[in-house]
Amino acid sequence: MKTVIIYGSCYGTSERYARELARQTGAELHAAKDLRDLTGCGLAVHIGGLYAGGLAGLRQTLRLLPPDCWLMAVTVGLADPALPENVRNIRASLDRQIPPDVRERTLFYHLRGGIRYDRLSLRHHVMMGM
Repeated sequence: MKTVIIYGSCYGTSERYARELARQTGAELHAAKDLRDLTGCGLAVHIGGLYAGGLAGLRQTLRLLPPDCWLMAVTVGLADPALPENVRNIRASLDRQIPPDVRERTLFYHLRGGIRYDRLSLRHHVMMGM
């Protein structure tokens, strides 16, 4: 079974993490928006920015995820993953996005994101109250 790395990135941090992981592991790399097929995949590593709507690009990955495939959900965001309360909030958000049957075969990891305020979209500026 193959491993596929998928990323959903708005500002580039998740993509950089995904590209580096693919380089180190030799796994296939796909942008979530371009993902068409996960047939034969034993592990899908989804790396995405964490926004109010959940993990970026995860909907596409979940739609194509084979029933016997494991999912590694890697969030990239501004919340410090060393703080238990932040991890609880992130997991609550992911629990709303990932169906229970998939959650049973999902591993969760959380990474720090980067932010460049000059590149934020108007929508994200407003959401952050800037």
